[in-house]
Parts: sequence; structure tokens; C-alpha cells
Amino acid sequence: MYILESPSLSNAIVMTESVADPPREIIDEIIANISRDHTALKNCALASPTLLFSSRIHLFSSIKLDQAWLCKGLHVLLTKNPRLATYIHSITLSIGETRWPTEPNWLSLDGSLPDVLDILSALRSISLKIHLSWMEISPQISVDIFRMFALPCLMSIRIMGLNEIPINFFYISATIERLELIEVTFERTSDFDPGTPTSLSFGSLVFDPWLYRRDRDSTSRDLRAFKFSLSKLASLQSLSLTFLVLYRTHDELLNNFHTLSRDLLVLLASSTSAIEHIETLTLTFKPKVDYSLDEEVPWPHLPSILADSIDLWGRLDEAICSYRRSNGLRVNIMSSLQQLRKRNQVVDLRRAWQRLMKGKLPVLEERCVLNLEAESFYEDFPQD
Repeated sequence: MYILESPSLSNAIVMTESVADPPREIIDEIIANISRDHTALKNCALASPTLLFSSRIHLFSSIKLDQAWLCKGLHVLLTKNPRLATYIHSITLSIGETRWPTEPNWLSLDGSLPDVLDILSALRSISLKIHLSWMEISPQISVDIFRMFALPCLMSIRIMGLNEIPINFFYISATIERLELIEVTFERTSDFDPGTPTSLSFGSLVFDPWLYRRDRDSTSRDLRAFKFSLSKLASLQSLSLTFLVLYRTHDELLNNFHTLSRDLLVLLASSTSAIEHIETLTLTFKPKVDYSLDEEVPWPHLPSILADSIDLWGRLDEAICSYRRSNGLRVNIMSSLQQLRKRNQVVDLRRAWQRLMKGKLPVLEERCVLNLEAESFYEDFPQD
């Protein structure tokens, strides 16, 4: 008798050798219900050959590689059992947080990663969480990453923290559903031709340039980091822009928001054809207290500062409505604060935000296409 127990299951799964195995559909449904409990999945895979197939599908559906020895171990495993590669639908490449400062960046060395990437042909999602310059990645690995981006089954790409990505990234011949660019910068290569039509096609773009602050370093982390015209993205249906605005004082908060306002209007002005055909535009504003705090602005005052102190909303209303005269566009404007830890605080912020923003974007309000929302910074929110 096999008895499989998991904290996520209300009852133990009991199987006996004398009883015929249940239908495959039932087994698949049971395993799917514990798919997020890796301990339970491993127990199921070890307990019975009947459960092994379904358990493996979920155990290997998503993998993360952040150190060379993990990649080497995966290569050995896939070499011994090539079928496992067909189960891997999502991969994340990152730099291990436990790496010593003197330890070489494992992505700068070819190692086993090119061989692993050559085996993976069923990927649907690729995530790069790499706080490096693209030039610090091995040339062979760079080629293999671009090849992965062109896989016919790929649905989403997420890139975080990577600097100086070749602008030719947008000329990969591929069609995906969603592209997320977070804390990235792009580099125009010598062979870049701005007149060439793009090959990379995606319906949804999430762009988070990371921060706005007065004392910027030489690496641009604002909207200018994009260095690419949205007007070329003919298939774009959803555009989401997130702005983290650091501040130490009330005046610095205003100055940084004014800079953001200017850059946002410039971007929209250069993207008129994209605004003409997209279905959803989401703008999220995230004021955040800098660590070197001189003067704190209490969070209940932040909605009023955003609503009343920024010379943006009227011009934004005019710009969007002049670029998009027909119906069909939904505009979401989000206020996101780091100080919110309780559900009732978010409710209060949403009410204040909607009240303070009333009449700020009159044409969008008249068209009934404006949605004003509020949220907390924290992924584990809300806590009652």
C-alpha cells in the first residue's frame, strides 16, 4: 500500500496494488491540485510509477538557474533523460545572490549553459534577472539567448536589470504575447537601422524604467533608456508604464515628478501611431522614500501632492485624446505607495485618489474610459 501525505491535501492519497489504477484524468487532476507543493510532488514521484509521469510534468515545468553547478547538474540529467526537456516550459536565468564578489560571473563563461539551452525547445516563458551589462555575458550564451527568444512556442519574455541590450533585440523574428522590460537599458549597435521594420511582435508591453531621481548616474534609468519608438510596434495592444520616483524631501519629490512628466509627454508624442491602436494604457506612479532620508512626507499627503502639484494631468488628457480620437482605449492610472500594509489603507488611498483626481482629466472622464486605482508596493499584501 502506498500512502502519500501532503500538508496541502485534506486527505491522504491511498493506492493499493490489488486495485486497478484510477483513470489518468483523475490522477492528473489530483497532481494538478498540489502542483505548487514541490515536497508533495517529489513524494508522489517517488511513491508510485503511476504518479511519476504527472508529477514530473509539474516538477520540471519551471526551472531557475543561478549558478554554474546547477546548470551542469541539469545538463547531466537532461542528457540521461531527454524527455524531461519537453516538460520545461519556463526558465529563469539569474546571478546567484550567494556569489562572492571575487567569484566570476557564471554567465561570462560558456560552461554547460549553451548545451542546456540547445536542448530546450518547448519553452513558453523566458525570464532574465541579471544585473549586468550585456557585454559581460559570454558571446556564445548571448547568441543562444537570442535563439531562445525566437522559439515558435514562446509566449512571454521578461528581462530585469540588464544594461546595454543590443537594440537589435527588437528585430528578432518572433511573435509573443507579452514583453516585460524592468530596469533595463538599450544600446544602439553600429548596424542598427531605425528605418527597418521591426520583426519582434508582441501584444502587451510592460516597461518599468525603475527610477526617477535628481542625482542620476551616467546610466539612464528613466524613459530615455528605452531608445526605441513605440510607433513601430504595430501589433501592440496593451502598454503599461511604471515609474518609481525616489525622493528625500518634498521639493525633490516635486522636481522628480516634473522631470517624469516631461519625459512621459515626449514619449507619448513620439508614439502617436501606437496610441491610435492600443486597447489599454496603464500608468503607475510609485513615490518612494530614499534610504538617505532628510525629510519624510507622510503617506496620506502623497495622493494630494500627485494630484495637485504635478503639471501633467491636463496635458496628458489633451495628448492622449488628441492621439486617440475614437473610442476603444481604456486608461488606467495607478497610485502605488510603499507605506501601505493594511487593506483599509488601500481602500482609503483609492477613495482619496479618485476624489482628488476628479476633473483632472476631463475628456477621458467624459468618454468614460478612465479608471483610477490604488495599490501597495508589496507582493505579499494585503495583510488584515
